[in-house]
This record gives sequence, C-alpha cells and structure tokens, in this order.
Amino acid sequence: MSVHLENIELIELFSVPVLKYGSPDHIPLNEALKELILQRAGSERGLAISNVNGWHSERNLLEWDADCIQKLKQQFLQAAHAYFSRMGVELSDADLDTLEIEAWANVNYTNSSNATHDHLKDATQWSAVYYVDGAGSGNGTVGGETVFVDREHRFVYKDKAISRLALCERGSYTCYQPEFTVAPHNGMFVLFPSSTWHRVNCYKASEVRVTIAFNFKSPIFHYVCEGETSLKSWLWLNFRGPMSWALSAKRWVSAISPSTRT
Repeated sequence: MSVHLENIELIELFSVPVLKYGSPDHIPLNEALKELILQRAGSERGLAISNVNGWHSERNLLEWDADCIQKLKQQFLQAAHAYFSRMGVELSDADLDTLEIEAWANVNYTNSSNATHDHLKDATQWSAVYYVDGAGSGNGTVGGETVFVDREHRFVYKDKAISRLALCERGSYTCYQPEFTVAPHNGMFVLFPSSTWHRVNCYKASEVRVTIAFNFKSPIFHYVCEGETSLKSWLWLNFRGPMSWALSAKRWVSAISPSTRT
C-alpha cells in the first residue's frame, strides 16, 4: 500500500513527567544514611510489600532521630520544588510546608529485586526514589535499575510492543517501547506520579544496594476529571484511597487480560 507521508502528522500527547535530580554534596550524606539504614536492617524485621528477598523498612524514616535524615528531607524538598517548577508550577515555601511526606528505606541484597507496582493504593499523588549506594557505574552491569512500565496503552503486533511511553528521549531510547529504564546513580532523586508502574531489576552485585522511597501529597493539588460526572469527581476528592484501590484493580485486570498481554 502506498502512503503519502507528506500528509501525515503523528501527535504525541500527554507525557509522564519523570524528573532526575542530582543531589549536591551527597557523598557524606549517603555515607551517614547507609550506616543508619544498615543498622536498622540488621535489627528490625521490616515489611514485605514489593520487595523480593530484600528489606523494606517501616514507612516512618523521616521520624528517625538523626541529622542525616533532616538533611535528606531538605534535599528532597529541593528536588520536589525543581520537579513542579519544570512542570510550570512554582511552589512557595508555604506550599512546600503543606506536603505530607512518608519515606522508607529499601535494602537489596544479591539476587533481590522489587516486583512491578504503583503507589496509588497508598492514596498518594507523587512518589520518588533516592539512590544511596550500590548504583555501580550506572551502565547496567550490576542490575538494580528502576524500570517504568506502561500498563495503560500497550498493544502488540507480531511480537512488537507499541506503547505511549518513552516518546521524548529519542537520542538514547527507542520510541514506543513499553518500558523505560533509569540507570541509577548514587545521590540522584527520581520523581514521578504515583500512578506510574515501576519495578527494580534483579540486583547482581555483592555489595548491598540502598535506596529511599518517598510518597507525598498536598491538599493544594486537586484531582480534576474533565467531562465526568460530578459524583465521580466528588468521590475522588473525598475518598481518594478507595478510588485509587479500585483504579489499581482495574488496571491490573487490564494488564493481565489476554488481549493486552505481551
């Protein structure tokens, strides 16, 4: 079939905003964080959530009594400010004070990983990860990469996946792939919407991989659903937790259905 290419325009709509932010002077901070986290990992049972063979702390990391935790929080607020600024929203100090933040530590040992998940069930709006140690050179030789997965618009034609994800980094990544890999670097934050599915690849190195995850939200951000009933909008505003659970279940069913499985 002949096609007149000059009459064709592909419009790429609605990207997923993912920000990489390098923390300044992170080496002494990370050394203190790693020591503190490994002490906790050696004495506390932790949680089993998405972690496979790794350790997941309680979600109260920002309440730990240590100077490095307060320094981490200040670095995180700088990263959050940069994130929203790049999306055209300039948050004031008063706005940043409204952020409700929870954080927890993850320790990945050799051959551990994190299964694909999102954070919507936590009734949160935004999420982040901070790489403390174990990132290696960032060239993928030790594993432990953070991989974002498109589970909403994913089609397959002759074993080739076609996705909405990864449209922007044409120079370093193939367009229209259902996954996008972020190479970890010590001292780097990665911020993203909590609805974004992601996983951690199997970690292969003998040294431990230490990261810190964040969920955050604020009443200054309101859920807006154009063109839908006022009842549904009201439910999202007042019952975000149950609505998020229902949406996660719907996406999970869609992801495993035969019509969309890769």
